[in-house]
Amino acid sequence: MNNLPHVIITAGGTSEPIDAVRCWGNLFTGQTGIAIALAVCEFARVTLLLARSAKEPTKITPAAAANLEIRRFATGDELAVQLEVLVKSSPAAIFMTAAVGDYKPIRVVRVITEEVPESDAVPGRQRWVVEEITGSKIKSDYEKIAVLGIRTPKIIDRLRRDWRYGGLIYKFKLEADVSEQELIRIAEESRQISHADVIVANTLEMVDEKTGCAWVIDAFERRRIARHVLAKHLAEHLYDRLIHQVMNG
Repeated sequence: MNNLPHVIITAGGTSEPIDAVRCWGNLFTGQTGIAIALAVCEFARVTLLLARSAKEPTKITPAAAANLEIRRFATGDELAVQLEVLVKSSPAAIFMTAAVGDYKPIRVVRVITEEVPESDAVPGRQRWVVEEITGSKIKSDYEKIAVLGIRTPKIIDRLRRDWRYGGLIYKFKLEADVSEQELIRIAEESRQISHADVIVANTLEMVDEKTGCAWVIDAFERRRIARHVLAKHLAEHLYDRLIHQVMNG
């Protein structure tokens, strides 16, 4: 029987269906989550919840391969269902690196006309006449279409609030067009909202694999970590936390 601690890691981007053949997603590949999973596999059992659009991890050591289980998801709802089940097994830690879409499509319409009302002084406001599109596949002969999306629930916020998870939570936060000082402020606020133990934050300008970096923030300190050693750093951080928990009973 494998008595190693169990760790869950989510990776890749969600993909929400617009119709039977098209989807609404993002560009994240899951490489950060995969790298963390492979580093953590050296001392823990890892369940990697990996987006179907992400490539399988490569260059896995035999020891890591023995401790790694990969399960796939596509939509945010599929990810949430799998997480809810896994949380019941009381894993030691959860790394939420997956890029879960903030919105999902609920309706597609054909745009017939667009106009700016003369009496409307609000910049950018328009009035559209639209017609709802039905069918399993949207035709390609419409001149303009629009996709209506609704905001999706924050899965990470459900870990403590709905599922009563008591282990370690590592949250990941991406921002754009903010300074690093502002990023740190936003990240700490986000960490507290989700009751996460650690948050890993960066801007779009900081994501380059060779020259990029990320801020790793917990209740005790803030560390600016080069991206090429981020996975190793987080694995060591988790290992130290687990050892501390064992020593303090």
